[in-house]
Amino acid sequence: REMLKYAKQYQKNKIYDDHYKSSKDPDRYFRKYESQIILFAGAEHILQENGMDLKHLNTNKLQEQLSDLISQKKSLNTQYVSFKQEIKELELIHQNLSKYLKQDAPEIQRSSHNKLPSL
Repeated sequence: REMLKYAKQYQKNKIYDDHYKSSKDPDRYFRKYESQIILFAGAEHILQENGMDLKHLNTNKLQEQLSDLISQKKSLNTQYVSFKQEIKELELIHQNLSKYLKQDAPEIQRSSHNKLPSL
């Protein structure tokens, strides 16, 4: 999301940087559009730092990728919650089964001691 924000900021303020570089009086132009030029430079720096190709920057494509990633995240989160609930249920079954087997074990041992060997 942050990269998309910087990409939009870069595209929006690029015109100011282009005019600043080609201006006959750069100081005057800079004073007039200082905030836009600074925003452009900051966005450009962050995008370059993160390996973005500034010549082929496409915010629509970035938005699509972001939407896809968000939907994948939601799907994975839904699966995670489902698996977590299933694990909880299986752990409860395991606990109950363990308790049941521990209760049955002494009865089995007692009944085997009472039997006489057959001839």
